[in-house]
Amino acid sequence: MTNTISLIQLSDLHLPNPGQLLPAAQCGPAPVVPVDPWQRLYDAVELIRDLRPHALAVTGDILDRANTEPETSLRMVADLFAQLTRDHGIPVVTIPGNHDAPGSIGEAFNLTSVRSMRTMQRRIKSTVHLVTTSAGILRVIGLDSGGYDQPHGHLDYDQLRWFEQELGREFDGHTVVLLHHPPVPAPVEVMADKQLANTEEFGLTISQNRMQIDLMLTGHFHHSHKTDFLGVPLWCGPAASYNVYGQWHWDTTGWLSVIELAKTKEPRILVLPLPASEFAKYEL
Repeated sequence: MTNTISLIQLSDLHLPNPGQLLPAAQCGPAPVVPVDPWQRLYDAVELIRDLRPHALAVTGDILDRANTEPETSLRMVADLFAQLTRDHGIPVVTIPGNHDAPGSIGEAFNLTSVRSMRTMQRRIKSTVHLVTTSAGILRVIGLDSGGYDQPHGHLDYDQLRWFEQELGREFDGHTVVLLHHPPVPAPVEVMADKQLANTEEFGLTISQNRMQIDLMLTGHFHHSHKTDFLGVPLWCGPAASYNVYGQWHWDTTGWLSVIELAKTKEPRILVLPLPASEFAKYEL
């Protein structure tokens, strides 16, 4: 028996067409080299198999917007994630990012969902997964903040009401909220003004229910950032593709986050490179 729940966050893969690299110009100023996001994905899946977390949270930008073969690419990724669930018992919770076309991240990416909010077009806007572990039940709530071809993300009125109702359910366990766009300003200039647009509306729901939330996980900034939002611990995970630490400081190393949750402690976060190396890991 263990008293902690383990969760891995994978974010901002930015997958180009299968077999292609992400151009150097897209990953930052010269002399940054091209990136192979598909190999990063395979490295991540291998590491996740070894670590055997209770769940995997994927916080958006699965594809790069320049991908011209989205159906093939998404099917390949969904199959990989489904294999983690089927063969290794690791449920996968996936939300879209601003590079993922509306409606592209659906049921194939959320096989273990127990509840979902859908639009009139049956597009999944929010989803809930319940994971039973030896340390209790983990509730993962994924919210689609959209933002496709826009500078900001946004949560609409119906989503916020649905989210509020979900947090109001009687529940005794750990709750993690997934959101692609952080509800806080970016810590790096190059990503400035690209956060969630309606932070005040979202914040009202959070402030009224913050005791129900253990941790909020976001992506999008391509920069790891640990802070809090209205009293809720917030982790902006690094990207699996490339990361940025300043206007002229870009890093083509990919990372994933290993998170441990315990009722009586702050979340413990370990950041691992892709591919994994015992000499390059950071605890925050």
